[in-house]
Amino acid sequence: MPDKIKDHIKKRTIKDLYVISTIVICSFIIFCFIDTFELLYEASRKFEQFELDEVIPTLIVSLFCFIAFSYRRWKEAKYLSLYCEELSLIDPLTNLPNRRVIEKLLTDLPQSAEYPVSLILIDIQGLQSIKERLGLSLAEHSLIQYLNHVTDQLNDTQLMAQWHSEQFIIYCPDTNINLSKKIINSLEVAHHNIKNSILAEIEVTYAYESIFSDEQVSEALAVLEDNLHKSHLFKK
Repeated sequence: MPDKIKDHIKKRTIKDLYVISTIVICSFIIFCFIDTFELLYEASRKFEQFELDEVIPTLIVSLFCFIAFSYRRWKEAKYLSLYCEELSLIDPLTNLPNRRVIEKLLTDLPQSAEYPVSLILIDIQGLQSIKERLGLSLAEHSLIQYLNHVTDQLNDTQLMAQWHSEQFIIYCPDTNINLSKKIINSLEVAHHNIKNSILAEIEVTYAYESIFSDEQVSEALAVLEDNLHKSHLFKK
């Protein structure tokens, strides 16, 4: 959605520039046949009682003031737009990036060509049971605690984002299949070492998909979902 809005604004900006350019060119042609300053001078002398020689400079000063005012409001609107865009990319509960970020990274991946890239899908189960026994607030708090536990196992280049309500994706650049398996193994070991009795009730299923070329990008998320389904079947 933000990309569509940006495209729409860009098209409107180009259209407005064409309109402004047309008006400026037409004005220049008209003023070639009219001596504007001479007319203003004659009008100021003819209608001196209206103080036109003071009004016109005041209007020019006002014009520059409004230009400065508009520029400042434009800068504020730009900052507000960036802030709103940032909010649209963050999950309000976990403060993690949301699925739009993953989709944007995958969209831009063919341009960056940073292969291999791996996606690790984490499916969390057990939160509903915690919610029914202990309440929504504690279930949400447990989810945030567990996600903090997961992010502690990641390095600075790896990004975890919210995918669905209880599913999260780890975006891992420069990561092949073997490294993906090592990351999952470290997450499983860390999960087994959790001492918190409530967090220990959480069960997690992992799936991964590694991308090695542009052709794989478009189907990566669908393949990842299929791999998660297979992991669920394998656990049963």
